[in-house]
Amino acid sequence: MWRMKSGAEFFNTIVPSADINLLFTGYEQCPPEKACGGIRAHFLLHYVLSGGGTVLTGKTTSRISAGDLFCYYPEQPLCYTADPLRPWKFAWVGFTGTRAGEILRSSSGGAPLTIHTHPSPSRMESLFESLFRQQEKRHEGFNLVSEGILLEILGELCRARRSYPESVPDHATPADPGAADLRSFYVEKMKQFIQSNYQNAITVQHVVDYIGIDRSYASRIFHRIEKRTIQRYLIDLRMTQARRLLAEKRLSIVNVARSVGYQDYATFERRFRQEHGRSPGSFPDV
Repeated sequence: MWRMKSGAEFFNTIVPSADINLLFTGYEQCPPEKACGGIRAHFLLHYVLSGGGTVLTGKTTSRISAGDLFCYYPEQPLCYTADPLRPWKFAWVGFTGTRAGEILRSSSGGAPLTIHTHPSPSRMESLFESLFRQQEKRHEGFNLVSEGILLEILGELCRARRSYPESVPDHATPADPGAADLRSFYVEKMKQFIQSNYQNAITVQHVVDYIGIDRSYASRIFHRIEKRTIQRYLIDLRMTQARRLLAEKRLSIVNVARSVGYQDYATFERRFRQEHGRSPGSFPDV
């Protein structure tokens, strides 16, 4: 596929109300020092197939080479340039959608411009090649298949992602909006996971694994924003729901325990006594 011509671009069917809508995709062997600028009204993800170049974000210039990906958000100024000696050949995909931002942040760690290397270049190249084939052949249902491949690409980023404290350090100042936004994004995702799963036997490790970042980093940013630990947040939520269910008197105490994530009643009773100074059986009576 990559031995075809120097470049091509394909345009997909536009569905404005879709969760994620692939707009176009393409690839190009850039001439030396070719520069791209301006802004776009969509997300723009690039994957470098060979060669290299530089990407500028704010005052930071990053060197990009084969196997690296970088992505710009809507209305974010573009500034990237092919190397003068070994100019890059890259693939790109532009997309929008009602959940595009959420999906991309989940896949890329939340930063407005992310740069990282995929550990399996052959896998990523294969996905982009499949995407181009779908767009070029345009068989029945090609648009749906193409969007499925785009989601696979974003899923690969999510699986390849390790830990982002190095990209946005915990000691970054509140004046850095990118760092603050990323920390808030992680904390909101942790809270959403807990609120959706507190009825199950989840632990702090489950929360951290769901987000996919380092546990100590997750704990620090959660405490910084919420002024309590992840464990404390989980306990507080479970106890709040337990008090509500006990007050309603619709369930047995054992089933109240099960409804807030405690399969073992003894553990629930012990925790309830620690938090309220009395047994769940005496609640809400004084």
